[in-house]
Amino acid sequence: MVGLIKVSGLNLDLTQRDNWVAVIGSRKASPEELKTAHSFAYNLARHGYIVVSGLAEGIDAAAHKGAIAGNGKTIAIVNTPIEQDIYPWKNRSLAEEIRNKGCIIHPYATKAVERNERGLSQFSKRLIERDRLLAALCPKIVTVKNEGVIEGGTRYGMSYGKVYDQNVFRLDNEMNLQKDPEVKEGKIWWDMEIDIDEKMRSFSFV
Repeated sequence: MVGLIKVSGLNLDLTQRDNWVAVIGSRKASPEELKTAHSFAYNLARHGYIVVSGLAEGIDAAAHKGAIAGNGKTIAIVNTPIEQDIYPWKNRSLAEEIRNKGCIIHPYATKAVERNERGLSQFSKRLIERDRLLAALCPKIVTVKNEGVIEGGTRYGMSYGKVYDQNVFRLDNEMNLQKDPEVKEGKIWWDMEIDIDEKMRSFSFV
């Protein structure tokens, strides 16, 4: 069992999450979708919401940047321990900005050991488990995708958002929010490293 979640950055009250909004989406989003994510997160931040995402390339990074540009707070949930370099490495400077404007949540205490099971390494599994934790923590989850079924890694955050009875939406490039959009189901079939219920109440700032 992994111990307390380590958190780097501002000492935010992570038990009060009514104003948390997850903004997620594809790493290979279109330029229009990236602009949409940035603008949406900017406006959320201006209205006092905390933007939560996963610090991945694409929509995640655009959302974090939008919140920072809106002079608001943003939180990243990552799959690497606090002592390990941020993944992806190209977002390390963005990670520092996030620490100055919010915080980074590190659910894992140790570096992933590469082992394969049905084609997924422990590192990749942690990315999916991270999405499930995000879904458990955020009362509102918004996927930025202009059209089509929501699939890829994003589907895990959306699928578990529905499991946890959160409000889930799709945001298109016209800034239209669609509640309960079509999502390709994503479920975790392995024994998770983290206890979601425990992680929702056990944060340790460093």
